[in-house]
Amino acid sequence: MKLNNKGFAISSVMFSLLILAVSLMFGILAILVSRKMTLDKIKENVRKTVNGDIIVVPEDYKGITPKAYSVGDQVTYANLDWTVVKDNGNNVTLVLNSSIDVTGYTYDTYKTDLADFITNNPVLAIAKKNGYLVSMTFGSNTDYVKTLSVSDIYGTNPIPTTLSNNDSVLPSCRFCAATYNYYLLDSKDTSNVYMVNYDSNGQVNYLYYGNNNGVVRPVITIKENN
Repeated sequence: MKLNNKGFAISSVMFSLLILAVSLMFGILAILVSRKMTLDKIKENVRKTVNGDIIVVPEDYKGITPKAYSVGDQVTYANLDWTVVKDNGNNVTLVLNSSIDVTGYTYDTYKTDLADFITNNPVLAIAKKNGYLVSMTFGSNTDYVKTLSVSDIYGTNPIPTTLSNNDSVLPSCRFCAATYNYYLLDSKDTSNVYMVNYDSNGQVNYLYYGNNNGVVRPVITIKENN
């Protein structure tokens, strides 16, 4: 039987055009679906931004400069001066170089004052909201801010088995400076009659003698910028 070559050629062309048309149609549909998903994501982000769920974070409101930090290094962050307690790799634990006034002498009584310290500083508040502050576990507590702990100050040195309210810690404490020794377990300031208090979680603070109010040095752990 003789084949109709012209009909076969036309059929091949038509079939190829059909395949091309179907492929083109699916390609257009894929592009439309992708665009819809992208637009939906943009709309969701805009909605969250308007509602305050997402904050566009300037560079100053992120973490600190990535580098190898040493204990005792000085760092400026959130318009405040800090001393490095420990470099943890991708984040760094810092202690404030000054103190804040608090009510009470244990973490349970002054934790609200610590929380207010974060909330009232715009950089720290946004850093916490956007995940640049790292939560810390100490004793039975987990929070984004704490005070110096006994283990922070002793580091790898053996911690005494007994500590009283007026014990000093280490005369060579690497967080100490002449202008704020009485924040640091180095010694009591006799003119202001400060004393050291250790609570059950190993947290450390400084109180006016015979008064439930005192001062503490906030400690935070902040991520390094990527």
